[in-house]
Amino acid sequence: MDSLPWLSLFCLSFFPLLASSALLFQGFNWESSNKGGWYNSLKNNIGDLANAGITHVWLPPPSQSVGPQ
Repeated sequence: MDSLPWLSLFCLSFFPLLASSALLFQGFNWESSNKGGWYNSLKNNIGDLANAGITHVWLPPPSQSVGPQ
């Protein structure tokens, strides 16, 4: 039982090695496909997004869903 705290500490010491510095940005909203130019707006702001530390942008297909929201 005395080895449990040491084992926990040992396992936690590897946590920083597994941490990622990636930041995902959700680049859409419910009205993205209804309003023209949203994807061009994101494209024009790539520099600002990168300077903010964003490394990935999630962009679903530019279409409406099957059912109205």
